[in-house]
Parts: sequence; C-alpha cells; structure tokens
Amino acid sequence: MKRLLILPLFLLLLVGCSSNNKIKQTVCTGYTSLDSYDIDMIYTIIPDGSSVKTLKLQESYSVDTTEYADEIERYVKNTYETASELYGGYTIDITRKENTIYANVNIDYTKIDVDSLLKDSPDLEKLYENKKLSYKKVKEYYEKAGLSCEEEKN
Repeated sequence: MKRLLILPLFLLLLVGCSSNNKIKQTVCTGYTSLDSYDIDMIYTIIPDGSSVKTLKLQESYSVDTTEYADEIERYVKNTYETASELYGGYTIDITRKENTIYANVNIDYTKIDVDSLLKDSPDLEKLYENKKLSYKKVKEYYEKAGLSCEEEKN
C-alpha cells in the first residue's frame, strides 16, 4: 500500500518540478543607430505554451532635430494606430520628451484578427502555426535581427 502512495507522490513532485521551468517571459533588447536617429528596443514576449499571448514593445527613438522628431512621432503613431484599427488587440502609448519619442505598445494576440493580418501581410505567415503566433519563431526572428533575448522562467 505504501508503494501505491509513494508512486503518485513521486509523479506529482516530478510534474510539479517540470512545470516550474515554464518560460514566464522572454525579454529581447537591441539598439540601432541610423543616419538621423537611434532606436532602443525592449521587446517582451509573453508565451502561452508554444504560442505568443502578448508582445510588449518599448521603443525609444532619439533624433537630431525637432522637425525630424515630429515626422518620426507621426509615423510611429500612425503605424501602430492603423494596425490597431485593422486588426485589434493593441494598447498604444506614445509620448515625447524633446527630440525623443517613446512608444509603449502591448499587442494581445488573443484579440488579433489573424485572418486579416495574414491576408494583408502574407510574409508574416512564416511566424504562425495554426493561426497562432509561434513563440519559438518570434524569438528566432528577433535574434536573427540582432536582438539579444533572455528567457525568464517561473
């Protein structure tokens, strides 16, 4: 009888330990310097199993002139607001301090209209599996783009 109790307890312990190694989030960071502006990026990937539940994008654009800052701010706002209107799931906060534009964008992939997104941007299909954004593919995509990604586990 004791053996029968020990085996379920051992299995429970084993399952409990393995579930603690789940990825809580992955933080990818990068920096790009172009001719007239610099971009600091922090992209946080929050998985739900093998797919992406949420992406949190934090970008700061530092530019040389006020005129160019105006242009970048309009472009960033328009890009994210248009995506939000077309596909849903976006929470957007764009702020500015002098010639630096800060974009904080959360994308909830449980609310995205995937069919419309992939119809408009078929090149993104390579990041999807069964109409869900693949955690592994997004992480690899960011790393190939030069970002450094660190997984945080429970």
